[in-house]
Amino acid sequence: MNLVVIKKNKFGFVVRTSELGDLTIPFLVWEKNRLYNNCEISESVFDKIKYESEYFEAKNYAMRLLTKRSYFENELRRKLLLKKKTEQIIKALISEIIDLGFINDEKFAEEFVEYKIHIRKFGLNRISNELKRKGVDRSIITKILSSYSGEEILNENIHLIAQKKFESLAKKEDDKRKIFQKIFNHLTLKGYSTESIMEELKQLKLRYYEEI
Repeated sequence: MNLVVIKKNKFGFVVRTSELGDLTIPFLVWEKNRLYNNCEISESVFDKIKYESEYFEAKNYAMRLLTKRSYFENELRRKLLLKKKTEQIIKALISEIIDLGFINDEKFAEEFVEYKIHIRKFGLNRISNELKRKGVDRSIITKILSSYSGEEILNENIHLIAQKKFESLAKKEDDKRKIFQKIFNHLTLKGYSTESIMEELKQLKLRYYEEI
């Protein structure tokens, strides 16, 4: 079959074959395969060029994403699936990106947890759920979060959040039961365990109402 160039754009050459239709071939793929206008190729060579062109396009898209922020493996996989990339290309591309060091789920998860605890002041339950939604392996989540069990920063955070919420609610709400129910709901949403929340509420009651 003949590869006939029908136009040139910023992505490469758009070629047409009578048997297999149109295809955009990136300039690098074009040069690598020593192609030229109206050259004769077999169907197997065309399939190879098509795969290389689609891989090149997928890789460019993935790298554009990765220059903006870090992605977990399954996050990037879902992005590529939405772009209608084949499983063959996705598997090969993610393997290459991992080898290049652009994806490292354990390292990114550690950074994610640090940010969520120290900046957002989230509890471990919420952090765990967010990592699961991102498709991070459960063994990685368990390993990282277990290292924070009993960390003083979590106690400091829940205390600061509860104190701030109490001061805000106490200005406009007289019903103690409603105040503590709202604080409980707020801390639950933040991802703290029921046990730690109940202990914090107990301390709040002692400080402000001198009762349990």
